[in-house]
Amino acid sequence: MTIAPNLTLSEPVKLAKTTTKTTATVTATVDQPAIQITSPTGPELSIDFWPKVIMIIKRKNNSLSALLQMYPITATSDTITIKPRFNFHRDLFIKPVNRNLIEAAAAKVYGQTVKIEATTEGAKTGGRKTPKTADPDSELMASALEILGGEVVE
Repeated sequence: MTIAPNLTLSEPVKLAKTTTKTTATVTATVDQPAIQITSPTGPELSIDFWPKVIMIIKRKNNSLSALLQMYPITATSDTITIKPRFNFHRDLFIKPVNRNLIEAAAAKVYGQTVKIEATTEGAKTGGRKTPKTADPDSELMASALEILGGEVVE
């Protein structure tokens, strides 16, 4: 069953009639790479096909695909930039084994070589905060000293 010129579906499609249901399976093929022209400098990769990239990655690394679903991306003519909130996730995305997997899946979907970058904006450093010393004049400290019967020693 042909849906559009040079495009057919690969997943089962349920066709409903009033009395019986029939299932048909068709194969999807797309002759053109998934690009859209939105910039005067050249064609940009369409982020509409990013879920397809994630599905390909999910077959090989389920946890990586789950992380990729959490974060927004931006795309240029040959680069997809993932924008994680945490440096730890950024480092995971740019780890060579993961980057190669993401780039291979993106190349398969977009039909061209795609570079993957990851940048954090306003990322949390994850560094330890230095504990604050208790202010003996605070109301909370005074209540604790009264209840527990303690005294402040410096």
